[in-house]
Amino acid sequence: MIIMNNTYKAVRVISVDYNLYYSVWCTNEHELYDLTVDPYQLDNIHPSTALTSAESAREYSKLLLGLPISKVIAHLDALLLVLKSCKGSSCVSPWHVLHPEGNVASLKDALDPAFDYFYEVAEVKVAFSRCEAGQLLDAEGPQKGLVYRDGLRWSDWT
Repeated sequence: MIIMNNTYKAVRVISVDYNLYYSVWCTNEHELYDLTVDPYQLDNIHPSTALTSAESAREYSKLLLGLPISKVIAHLDALLLVLKSCKGSSCVSPWHVLHPEGNVASLKDALDPAFDYFYEVAEVKVAFSRCEAGQLLDAEGPQKGLVYRDGLRWSDWT
């Protein structure tokens, strides 16, 4: 089946410590590039679902920003979930949407181990249900994510 469109959602985060590009295509393929070392986006470092389980485990154990790549991906995915349907100030301060207490203002802040469960397990992931020849929200999966609540169990606020 040939899909004749280029529907995707993407986010790029830049700081003195990193320059990352993360995208999710309507086919649910993912791309992750470290633009500091790969400015032409030639080496997709996102672990591919087409890999064998042993290969995939090796890919997920690789490090990015000194952390397991899966951890960084989970945080970028949550950021993309906010930005893909943001309006107004949430487009300018997406970390504030995820952390309204104001204790997270960057990817570096969000990578604090205190937030691991929220990003890696609890937060919904960006996904498409199908490819369309335009922007149809019902094909774009979840539109809103969760908000981190410190000190409460997951079951306390669901």
